Amino acid sequence: MRWRLKFIAALVVTIVGLGSPASGAASEDTHKAAMGALELAKHHYRKEHFVKASKLFLEAFQLDPNPGFLFNAGRSLQRAFKLDEAQKSFEWYLRVEKKDQRGRRRAKMHLSEIRTTRLQLARARKEGANPAVAPPASTATKISKKAA
Repeated sequence: MRWRLKFIAALVVTIVGLGSPASGAASEDTHKAAMGALELAKHHYRKEHFVKASKLFLEAFQLDPNPGFLFNAGRSLQRAFKLDEAQKSFEWYLRVEKKDQRGRRRAKMHLSEIRTTRLQLARARKEGANPAVAPPASTATKISKKAA
């Protein structure tokens, strides 16, 4: 609850700051609002509310275009198994972030994990379409005798 109050307060400050003629104050207030969204996003991530966290990371990015917010949104979406959205977020991160080579490697690694997960899901769906073969009768009899 405390996080929400901070976030709402930061948004109010941003809205008021955007109306003021001082661009430096507006920019500072926007940064504060982004940091409020970031803190709330981290809170939801820790609570494993990954979809909510991803939305807040993206909101923080809209307020303050820090590429790390895109990376965090992608990771949240990946943890929520929103693979298409996670892939878009990591690809967006790679288009925006040019300097952080470690972050770029990690984003590429997560994109690879997403591709692997998709292949595994496709394989499982394909195998799931065939009915499971029942064990031979002799095995079923042995199992039931052991249970008795």
